Amino acid sequence: MSPALPAATAWLAGRGPLVTRMRGFERYLGRALPAAGAPPGKLHAAMRYAVLGPGKRLRPLLVLTACEAVGGPWQRALPAAAAVELVHAFSLVHDDLPAMDDDDFRRGRPTTHRRFGEALGLLAGDALLALAFEVLVDLGERGMPPAGVARAVRVLAEAAGSRVLVGGQVLDLMGEGPRRMNGRAVREIHLRKTGGLISAALVLGGLAGGAPAARLRDLASIGLELGFAFQIGQARGHRRRPRQGHLPAGGRRGAGARRSRPSARERGPWGLAARPQGPASRAAHPRGRGARPLIHEGRGDTTEAFWFALAIGFLIQGYKGFSDFVHTRHWNLRRFVETGGMPSSHAASVSSLSTMVGLHDGFRSSLFAVTLFFSLIVMYDAAGLRRAA
Repeated sequence: MSPALPAATAWLAGRGPLVTRMRGFERYLGRALPAAGAPPGKLHAAMRYAVLGPGKRLRPLLVLTACEAVGGPWQRALPAAAAVELVHAFSLVHDDLPAMDDDDFRRGRPTTHRRFGEALGLLAGDALLALAFEVLVDLGERGMPPAGVARAVRVLAEAAGSRVLVGGQVLDLMGEGPRRMNGRAVREIHLRKTGGLISAALVLGGLAGGAPAARLRDLASIGLELGFAFQIGQARGHRRRPRQGHLPAGGRRGAGARRSRPSARERGPWGLAARPQGPASRAAHPRGRGARPLIHEGRGDTTEAFWFALAIGFLIQGYKGFSDFVHTRHWNLRRFVETGGMPSSHAASVSSLSTMVGLHDGFRSSLFAVTLFFSLIVMYDAAGLRRAA
């Protein structure tokens, strides 16, 4: 039995049909992989280690379920389900490499390159990608016409290529550095690295089940949004629990335990994936319809918002000094920090606070409205208008 089966079926407790599909899939996947003893033995052992480890098997289950949902038997989609899982395993093996996310653990076990060496880890990923298409063409043996097999190959190739999965990894690497990526950049990475393959899983299942073109388009769209939602859940999980420790590393990395760079799957504003854009996401915002946080939509993270708000405060204080010069015809720098006049230092402070809240929660949110109301009261008092009244 595959070591992945107990872990994969644990979250399926009470869902008999899904467990049945999972068991059938695990048997098929184990036979599709080269035997560990077949030469070159170390390479094939690394491939089996990467694929048959613990995992949810979400993507192959989506393939099988989509096939059945459009009217086909789920067994017909087994080659497509295995191909998707092989591509997913290839992406994880390469993601974990020192040149990428540099992770030492994956699902509670040493990563493939830590277990078998960096060279074999790289080659095992290459071989898994090639094997995926070798397995996928077996759809022809299960009744799919040649044109359908060719279309399935194209769907998976596009999902695994430079415009989607690999392209997402490139965007992830480009986002490395001291400056955090904004919400739109994180969303783009998640849609490519996660949403693209989940979308392909549903489309391949639909193709295996003989779905019409309109239904395939629906499945593709659903898959993208499902993949993005799945990644938000993953990011929240990473935020709630600390990452696992890493194996002691020797040589050029030193002898102590080390910590790898966070990947885009864990990154985002405040460690969370960005909120999806669009009417549905705005309606579901916890502070009501129309609350559009600019930080989530690309303005930047909290540090950028803080400096922006601080600049607004200094700008207002500068205006205070300039307005005093216009009336007195001489510069009085003490007026820059003293009370009196309009606007005062109080006005600058509350303006900064209002700007910060607006950037964080949206300039049409209820919280910004309350903050702005109290800011106007402070400005009113600072201008001396109450005393004049």
